[in-house]
Amino acid sequence: MNTTETLEQMRELKLTGMLHSYQSQLELPIPQQLEGHELVAHLLQGEKLYRGDVRLSALLHAAKLRYQALPESIECTTSRNLTKGQWSTMLECNFVQQAENILITGSTGCGYVKLKIM
Repeated sequence: MNTTETLEQMRELKLTGMLHSYQSQLELPIPQQLEGHELVAHLLQGEKLYRGDVRLSALLHAAKLRYQALPESIECTTSRNLTKGQWSTMLECNFVQQAENILITGSTGCGYVKLKIM
Protein backbone atom coordinates (compact mmCIF):
# COMPACT_ATOMS: atom_id res chain seq x y z
CA MET A 1 0.00 0.00 0.00
CA ASN A 2 1.41 3.39 -0.92
CA THR A 3 1.15 6.69 0.93
CA THR A 4 -1.70 8.04 -1.19
CA GLU A 5 -3.84 4.96 -0.51
CA THR A 6 -3.09 5.19 3.21
CA LEU A 7 -4.14 8.85 3.31
CA GLU A 8 -7.30 8.06 1.37
CA GLN A 9 -8.23 5.22 3.75
CA MET A 10 -7.74 7.55 6.72
CA ARG A 11 -10.11 10.01 5.02
CA GLU A 12 -12.69 7.28 4.36
CA LEU A 13 -12.51 6.07 7.96
CA LYS A 14 -12.79 9.67 9.19
CA LEU A 15 -9.53 9.46 11.12
CA THR A 16 -8.88 13.17 10.65
CA GLY A 17 -6.43 13.50 13.55
CA MET A 18 -4.34 10.62 12.25
CA LEU A 19 -4.51 12.03 8.73
CA HIS A 20 -3.13 15.41 9.81
CA SER A 21 -0.45 13.80 11.99
CA TYR A 22 0.63 11.50 9.17
CA GLN A 23 0.73 14.35 6.66
CA SER A 24 2.88 16.40 9.04
CA GLN A 25 5.26 13.44 9.38
CA LEU A 26 5.49 13.07 5.60
CA GLU A 27 6.44 16.75 5.26
CA LEU A 28 9.51 16.24 7.48
CA PRO A 29 12.86 15.23 5.99
CA ILE A 30 13.28 11.42 5.98
CA PRO A 31 15.91 11.33 8.78
CA GLN A 32 13.52 13.25 11.08
CA GLN A 33 10.46 11.08 10.43
CA LEU A 34 9.32 8.71 13.16
CA GLU A 35 9.42 4.96 12.62
CA GLY A 36 7.47 1.97 13.86
CA HIS A 37 6.03 2.21 17.35
CA GLU A 38 6.82 5.91 17.66
CA LEU A 39 4.86 6.69 14.48
CA VAL A 40 1.85 4.64 15.62
CA ALA A 41 1.91 6.36 19.01
CA HIS A 42 2.16 9.77 17.31
CA LEU A 43 -0.78 8.99 15.02
CA LEU A 44 -2.94 7.73 17.89
CA GLN A 45 -2.11 10.77 19.98
CA GLY A 46 -3.03 13.03 17.06
CA GLU A 47 -6.39 11.29 16.66
CA LYS A 48 -7.10 11.45 20.39
CA LEU A 49 -6.30 15.19 20.53
CA TYR A 50 -8.44 15.87 17.47
CA ARG A 51 -11.45 14.00 18.88
CA GLY A 52 -11.05 15.76 22.22
CA ASP A 53 -10.99 19.14 20.48
CA VAL A 54 -14.07 18.28 18.42
CA ARG A 55 -15.91 17.08 21.54
CA LEU A 56 -14.98 20.21 23.50
CA SER A 57 -16.08 22.44 20.62
CA ALA A 58 -19.42 20.62 20.41
CA LEU A 59 -19.98 20.93 24.16
CA LEU A 60 -19.13 24.63 24.15
CA HIS A 61 -21.46 25.19 21.21
CA ALA A 62 -24.26 23.25 22.93
CA ALA A 63 -23.76 25.27 26.12
CA LYS A 64 -24.70 28.44 24.22
CA LEU A 65 -22.57 30.59 26.49
CA ARG A 66 -23.40 34.26 26.20
CA TYR A 67 -19.87 35.53 26.70
CA GLN A 68 -16.49 34.12 25.82
CA ALA A 69 -14.86 34.83 29.18
CA LEU A 70 -11.16 34.15 29.64
CA PRO A 71 -9.24 33.92 32.91
CA GLU A 72 -6.98 36.74 31.68
CA SER A 73 -9.97 39.10 31.40
CA ILE A 74 -10.79 38.94 35.13
CA GLU A 75 -10.00 42.18 36.94
CA CYS A 76 -8.03 41.64 40.14
CA THR A 77 -8.64 44.67 42.33
CA THR A 78 -8.75 45.43 46.03
CA SER A 79 -12.42 46.44 45.77
CA ARG A 80 -13.17 42.89 44.65
CA ASN A 81 -10.97 41.45 47.40
CA LEU A 82 -9.08 39.52 44.73
CA THR A 83 -5.35 39.56 44.09
CA LYS A 84 -3.51 38.15 41.10
CA GLY A 85 -1.91 35.61 43.42
CA GLN A 86 -5.28 34.37 44.68
CA TRP A 87 -6.61 34.20 41.14
CA SER A 88 -3.63 32.20 39.84
CA THR A 89 -3.92 29.86 42.84
CA MET A 90 -7.61 29.38 42.12
CA LEU A 91 -6.91 28.65 38.44
CA GLU A 92 -4.55 25.84 39.49
CA CYS A 93 -7.55 24.23 41.31
CA ASN A 94 -5.46 23.36 44.37
CA PHE A 95 -8.45 24.31 46.53
CA VAL A 96 -10.17 21.12 45.40
CA GLN A 97 -7.36 18.86 46.66
CA GLN A 98 -6.99 20.89 49.87
CA ALA A 99 -10.78 20.79 50.47
CA GLU A 100 -11.03 24.58 50.78
CA ASN A 101 -14.27 26.43 50.21
CA ILE A 102 -14.64 29.41 47.88
CA LEU A 103 -17.37 31.96 48.43
CA ILE A 104 -18.27 34.15 45.46
CA THR A 105 -20.70 36.98 46.23
CA GLY A 106 -22.25 39.79 44.26
CA SER A 107 -25.32 40.57 42.24
CA THR A 108 -25.72 38.43 39.16
CA GLY A 109 -25.08 40.11 35.85
CA CYS A 110 -23.56 43.27 37.32
CA GLY A 111 -19.93 42.30 36.70
CA TYR A 112 -19.04 43.05 40.30
CA VAL A 113 -17.99 40.01 42.30
CA LYS A 114 -16.15 39.55 45.59
CA LEU A 115 -14.18 36.40 46.25
CA LYS A 116 -13.28 34.90 49.61
CA ILE A 117 -11.21 31.71 49.98
CA MET A 118 -11.88 29.99 53.30
